[in-house]
Amino acid sequence: LPAVKIDMKGGGNGVVQIVSPSYDHEEDDMTEETKDANRITKLTIQKGTIPISLTMGIYDNHKILVDMTREEEVVCKGVVTVVVTTTGEIVSLTKCGGLAMSPEDMAACVHLAIGRAKEVEELLLSLDEAS
Repeated sequence: LPAVKIDMKGGGNGVVQIVSPSYDHEEDDMTEETKDANRITKLTIQKGTIPISLTMGIYDNHKILVDMTREEEVVCKGVVTVVVTTTGEIVSLTKCGGLAMSPEDMAACVHLAIGRAKEVEELLLSLDEAS
């Protein structure tokens, strides 16, 4: 997996740097400019727009289990993954498994995902302030 660095300085705008792995056998045919372009990709992002995912398992009369281990996932009757931004925008919602979910259970999953997204954003901002 490539290394990722997030810089949130500048009034809420951020830059994500993705450092791509390089392979010696491919670099022989590349110019220096191409090598540099393949190593680092910069994306500008706005604070509040970073998508954060949360996976939850549904088991035993619609109880919700967050961030399951492999063993816990096996006993769940269904799995829900919600991807949201810290502003509450739902980017993606996926449900796998045969257990039917009530609208209240689905809303609870979305609420938990938004809470996790805010926690992750606060962590990212505190890490950036410390550097």
